[in-house]
Amino acid sequence: MQSKGSLESLSGAAERPGTRARMGAGFRHAIMQARLLCVMAVLIFATCQTQAAVYTWSTTSAPTSWLSAADWNSGTWAGLTDRNKSTDGAATDIANFSSTAGTGIIDISMANNGSGAGGGLTLGAIDLLSSANKDITIAAISAAGTLTLTGGTVNATANTILANEGTKNLTISNAISLAVILGNTTDNVIQVNGTGNITINTVIQTGSGSKLTIGGAGSGSVVLSGLLSNTYTGATTIKTGGTLKAAGAAGSQALGATSGLVVNNGGTLLLGASNQINNSAAVTLGSVSGSGVATFKTGGFSEGSFDGTGNGVAGVGALTLSANSVVDMGSGSSVLAFADSHLSSWTGTLSVYNWSGNPGYGGGSDRLFFGNTSTGLTSSQLGEIVFYSGAGSGLLGSARMLGTGEVVPVPEPTTILAGIGMAGFVGWRERRRFASLFRR
Repeated sequence: MQSKGSLESLSGAAERPGTRARMGAGFRHAIMQARLLCVMAVLIFATCQTQAAVYTWSTTSAPTSWLSAADWNSGTWAGLTDRNKSTDGAATDIANFSSTAGTGIIDISMANNGSGAGGGLTLGAIDLLSSANKDITIAAISAAGTLTLTGGTVNATANTILANEGTKNLTISNAISLAVILGNTTDNVIQVNGTGNITINTVIQTGSGSKLTIGGAGSGSVVLSGLLSNTYTGATTIKTGGTLKAAGAAGSQALGATSGLVVNNGGTLLLGASNQINNSAAVTLGSVSGSGVATFKTGGFSEGSFDGTGNGVAGVGALTLSANSVVDMGSGSSVLAFADSHLSSWTGTLSVYNWSGNPGYGGGSDRLFFGNTSTGLTSSQLGEIVFYSGAGSGLLGSARMLGTGEVVPVPEPTTILAGIGMAGFVGWRERRRFASLFRR
């Protein structure tokens, strides 16, 4: 039995100032350490789970079928089929294509070993390496199917679904029927880092993701040229150095369902056919970063039109100007009709290149519209537009807006005075000539 003195001693120790506080602090510290260890464990597990495997197409044989394990150097094909095959890869795999002895045409038909009924294949990304010696075409030749691309890290760029590093071309072809499904919820990046192109001439659909971003450091282009209209609904962004050519076949729209278009500084949007863009998709030209200017090239094609009275009919949404940018009307006759943009933010100068319409009154071979009335732009916005007959040369003047929504150049005062002077000189010369005839 403890003595009274002993109990008092213990009680005093327990009640000593700061003892409870120190015990509480120590307990809280232990809890925080435990939580930190749990978070680290989760992150390590997630990293391990999402680590992508890289598969390389055979360089020694003459392979033709994606769903043939023997046609891959790893002995397993890249990607996960909906057939649960033992030779399946994973939904995050990256398929690399280098030098090959084959024809360059690869049957990606979604079926058991490439034959029979169609199905689906899911993988992270496809990368045509700089060492590729042939153009590569991936197509569903013997059976229809879907190709879902979930994205992976390629060249330190996350969420990449397609990449081209060299001089050869990568094509995703329709053949029988092959739909490309956007499978990354954050973004779906296509990057071109060489002179070769990436062409998708099959339909692109919304999947887990809906956004599409074009980028890279190369001079090649991404070409959307499907026989059917693409149906993905997210925004389309062209980053610095990227070029997107919208060239859907007759009656189809490469950008027919996109919610909006953003062309960053140094990016280029090029029309390869008329009426390629969702009529209500807003367009932003320019960005706060990146070198160069954002450029919208018509390529001699039209986006939008005008009605029987000459009023603009929008083929694309309102225009926001975020930095100095260019609209290039190209060669041939082009109509580019934006929706009424007077409520849009404008910063910088919009230069209109290769314009060959009728200065002052419009109605010529090249026509640029903002809405269908004289209020489609503010006076401040009009003051930011300059027209040129060439690619930055041959100044035609600043902008004037007509009642139809068409914007046309108004010749500079010096040009007008020069014209008046020339007309006066010609008149004086002719007057003297006629006077000399009567004196004879």
